[in-house]
Amino acid sequence: MKSGKLLTILLGSILLLSLLLLVGCGTDSAPSPTDIEGVLKKARSTSSKAGSYRYYLTGITNSTTTAPFGESTTTIEWIEEGAYVSPHRLWGKHTVTATTDGWPIDTLTSESVHIGSTCYQRKDGETHWTVQDDWGEVEGRFGENSLLLLDIDSLTDLERLPNETIRGIDCLHYRGKVDMDAFVDKLPDYLYPDERYRQWLGYTDRTVELWIGEEDYLIRKCRGDERNPYPSMSDLSSPPGSEPRHIGTEVTEFYDYNQSIEIEPPA
Repeated sequence: MKSGKLLTILLGSILLLSLLLLVGCGTDSAPSPTDIEGVLKKARSTSSKAGSYRYYLTGITNSTTTAPFGESTTTIEWIEEGAYVSPHRLWGKHTVTATTDGWPIDTLTSESVHIGSTCYQRKDGETHWTVQDDWGEVEGRFGENSLLLLDIDSLTDLERLPNETIRGIDCLHYRGKVDMDAFVDKLPDYLYPDERYRQWLGYTDRTVELWIGEEDYLIRKCRGDERNPYPSMSDLSSPPGSEPRHIGTEVTEFYDYNQSIEIEPPA
């Protein structure tokens, strides 16, 4: 082969390779950080395909009602640590504490193991497990009907915030407002059949922040903040006030993606 023809072929190959690199070699290319919808779509897909992960969640709500002798505020705080292994294996330990006007009401700790469509559960101090059927095969925090993905799919008014580091991972940082009408429409009826609860959710003003790994596009942290003029769905009969009567925050961190995690049925 003549050297001129060989050079032409090599140059053509280089140009083709450069073009493939510029367009990302297909539809799986990394979106620009300013393409917020593209980043969220990729993060949603990447996180949902993870073979395993652990998570740590904290939350708090304050609900204020009118009592015979004035207003009363009930505070509920919860902590949950858990892990998911694909397919359909979930472990979680939950602690919930309730107080009214600062006075303790109750604290409940429980542990659950979900294998396929079977749930094993026990309260703190119990040695035996209660076994019952789930609604279906457990899908973890990134299942199609999970509240996190419903939040992401219903986000509007998206904005990019300064990058942050979560558990040593450099993360893109975004915030958006949840379109609650769209969110409620996406709720599966078999999980949320109560129409009054759906109506109460419709009054909620909810914002969500997401921290997404800059290199791997895995969701590393999410935060939801919500306000509602009604303290609960049982108070819908009166007109809504101008101030929120229900205020809540929930923060979840995800880590140990695709690491070796064992979740087995209790012995």
